[in-house]
Amino acid sequence: MIKRCLFFIILLLLTTIIKAQEPYAVLSESNTVLTFYYDNKKTSRNGQSVDINRGWENYANSILTAIFDRSFADCTSITSTSSWFSGCNNLTSIQGLHFLNTANVTDMSEMFYGCKSLTILELDHFNTSKVKWMSWMFQGCTQLKHLDISNFNTQDVESMYAMFWGCYKLESLNLSSFKTIVR
Repeated sequence: MIKRCLFFIILLLLTTIIKAQEPYAVLSESNTVLTFYYDNKKTSRNGQSVDINRGWENYANSILTAIFDRSFADCTSITSTSSWFSGCNNLTSIQGLHFLNTANVTDMSEMFYGCKSLTILELDHFNTSKVKWMSWMFQGCTQLKHLDISNFNTQDVESMYAMFWGCYKLESLNLSSFKTIVR
């Protein structure tokens, strides 16, 4: 009997340890900090999906800071970052953005739509080789002064409609790496 109980306890522990990792986000109790993780603690952290049904959308105006945990760098399953920060009008800082692995992302449309409090975005690490949609990606980023997209690979992008609309304060924008084809 004791051996059987011990076996089930060990099995339960191994199941918890081996549980699949998944990408998710956690909104702080004050609704001001959104942190992205990639691990097996989504349930214990009360995490939210990063897919279409994102729970933080209802609190977009409250979010001041977004943080990408180091663990997120190991996530290669993300195929869409569309609207992730859309409507985050008061978002002033995105920390650890270099931990966002975009190697398999095909849709970045509206990713920063309406982020009117952001002044800088360092996206030089973004891998955009599979991206097809960038429409409205930075639309309404009215305070954005610095945007590094010099490494963007746009040869497969099908739509860039209104990508920079409303980015009135951009001091410079290097589009020399952009390859566009009329289809």
